[in-house]
Amino acid sequence: MPRFCVYKPKTSCPECGNPVILDGPVRSLDCPTCFETLRFPPDLWKSLMEDAYDEYASLGWDEGNNSTIFTQGFQLQLQHGRQMPKCPVCREELPIDGIGDDHEGPIYCAACGKRTSSHSAPDWLKRVMPGAQRLYCAATEEDPNGAQELDIPPADKPVMMACMGCGASLGITTESPRITTCDYCQVENFLPDPLWRRLHPVKKRVPWYVRYA
Repeated sequence: MPRFCVYKPKTSCPECGNPVILDGPVRSLDCPTCFETLRFPPDLWKSLMEDAYDEYASLGWDEGNNSTIFTQGFQLQLQHGRQMPKCPVCREELPIDGIGDDHEGPIYCAACGKRTSSHSAPDWLKRVMPGAQRLYCAATEEDPNGAQELDIPPADKPVMMACMGCGASLGITTESPRITTCDYCQVENFLPDPLWRRLHPVKKRVPWYVRYA
């Protein structure tokens, strides 16, 4: 019988001290506050994930534990347990029975219609957690926003703002750097917080799941 483990970890940036949400097993991500690239090697994920797997048989459904882990220079706070995959929004159980092992990408909650995702466990994760087969509601390196549906403007519909130097219109998209140079006068424009957050919504801390053999 497969094992379904739930994880809800968080840590803080060692450079600026602000919270960092780990919404899936990824080996690097940028701090949302100071933009420092943080590295999370496979051995860190093994330390974070193995307790839930080892304690699985002693837990009932929807039971779990809290833990604090110090590893690789990070202090990680973790909620983990035994739970079938549930929608990050309405918390109803997801319809995973019809999802094949070759599926990669979006799945939708039957109760509220919100999008989340299902992916095969990456090869590097399988090497440190050999029983890992599939991820649900988790961000991955190929699908960093897969964990939850974010309201991000489409790239073909830029948000317009006026250059602070010459007043020309600047088309700002999710690909624009925080300091954007005007094509007309070459003045550097710092994108204000409301616009930046509109293009890069703050992720909420939501649980994600691993199916083990």
